[in-house]
Amino acid sequence: MHQLFWSCTVALLLSPAAAFYPYTNRFPIHRVAVQRDNKYNVVSAAKPSQPDSAGVNEDGTDFTYFASMSFGEGKQSFNMLVDSGASNTWVMSSECTLDVCTAHNTFGTEDSSTLKVTGKAFGITYGTGSVEGVIGSDTAHFAGLSVPLTFGLGQNVSTEFMSYPMDGIVGLGRGDSTEPAIDAPTFMDALKSSGAIKTKLYGLNLWRASDGGTNNGEITFGFPDSSKYSGSLSYVTTMTNSDGFWEIPIGEASVNGKSLGISQRSALIDSGTSFILMPSDDAQKLHSQIQGSYQDGERYSIPCDWKGTVSITFNGVTYDISYKDVVYTSTNDQCISNIVGRQTFGPTQWLVGDVFLKNVYSVFDFDGNRMGFGKK
Repeated sequence: MHQLFWSCTVALLLSPAAAFYPYTNRFPIHRVAVQRDNKYNVVSAAKPSQPDSAGVNEDGTDFTYFASMSFGEGKQSFNMLVDSGASNTWVMSSECTLDVCTAHNTFGTEDSSTLKVTGKAFGITYGTGSVEGVIGSDTAHFAGLSVPLTFGLGQNVSTEFMSYPMDGIVGLGRGDSTEPAIDAPTFMDALKSSGAIKTKLYGLNLWRASDGGTNNGEITFGFPDSSKYSGSLSYVTTMTNSDGFWEIPIGEASVNGKSLGISQRSALIDSGTSFILMPSDDAQKLHSQIQGSYQDGERYSIPCDWKGTVSITFNGVTYDISYKDVVYTSTNDQCISNIVGRQTFGPTQWLVGDVFLKNVYSVFDFDGNRMGFGKK
């Protein structure tokens, strides 16, 4: 979610689907402590089998994926969105009096005697919402690892966050932005510089709610978890991206094995975005190969009984996206595609979120400037 949110709101039709990737800054700030009450649905992940790992929970609808993180004295755990598209980390502040904050867990000086608040302001606008507040520093505890971290305390949080269980965002993007909202080492920087991990990478496995059974979602720092994929990992070199996205070239895309005939496209891999968003012309080409589909603005209606496969090729390896992740069933008999015709960035860039990531095991390798995928 470099920006699960964007310059314009990505509150997509028929669902609260998220897109959390940052864009710009600054609004008014409110302060005063309040008791919090968090009653969101959380499908907890199984206990990780690997060291330096955390279970990745979800909301039961595959819209948001988050993990438990604590700060300072660790009195309380926070549901933090696992966001490969953002580099900044922040948590809702106990000084926020808005309804969206009182519905979530919050953090402040009353929770940790070691929290230092700088008073310096920060602000981020995402594709779906925004946050403003002040910058603080404390020890962050995540996946059994503890490191000093500078992060945001959200004092003015937009109402879009009311729809989601997360109390904040842990930024796991590449951190290349020339104007970061929080000008400090990222969480991944802190892990590497402190010696907590030898290799600056993480592996990510997302669970699909409709599969049922045990949620095996997991994030592992420093090494990939080979138990989460079959065969070997295939890697693709990342492209230069000044906004800190994990951008990689797309070799080909197809529906049921039939190529879309596109070229020179790239994918911005974002675990903080629920869907796949692409320029309108590309979305039209894709859905034209799904018989019975038709366009309705940026979204496409598709037959509820469609059982085809959408595929994307990276560095010569083709990865299939299950129909379970393409077809969204609404409250009536009509079904909607989770592949959206919206240009969020450049005319050749696709924002590729959880619709794809649920189908692979993903490795985000900072040191190697590459991404790896393993088939499940």
